Amino acid sequence: MTEAMVNIGTVVGTFGLKGALKVTPSTDFPERFEPGKIVTIANKDWKITDSMWHRSQVRIWVEGIRKIEAAEQLIGSNVQVPLADLPELEEGEFMVRDLIGLPVYEEDGTRLGSLDEVIGGPAQDVYRVGEILIPAISEFVREVDIKGRRVVVRLLPGMKVE
Repeated sequence: MTEAMVNIGTVVGTFGLKGALKVTPSTDFPERFEPGKIVTIANKDWKITDSMWHRSQVRIWVEGIRKIEAAEQLIGSNVQVPLADLPELEEGEFMVRDLIGLPVYEEDGTRLGSLDEVIGGPAQDVYRVGEILIPAISEFVREVDIKGRRVVVRLLPGMKVE
């Protein structure tokens, strides 16, 4: 049985002639790209020997790739880690995949729908429930109960599309 994997980025190009990979990350945990970490790319495990951030991308060097030609073969591949290798979450932090699909209720028990999308923003994330956009801050998101499978929100007048 193969281990369940989670995508943490995509190889979008190369950097330099010595095999560095340009990766667009899809994780909120930049430490996943630190030297010494093991990642899976194109169904093969690679040890990161060095990394460097440039704007919104990370450039990684992996053991065994020292030429641009070898790095080019990995463009378009997902960068993955085992699902069991999840980082510790702090109080009030959740994995996006655990939120998607949860039923969303107003404080009075009125069901608004299901959480369709988590939109990353510069100040905070925004939860999309149908046409309703809800800032993911405690003023609006009153409770997130992953085990109980529900999100409780407080909306201001005008937030709900009637």
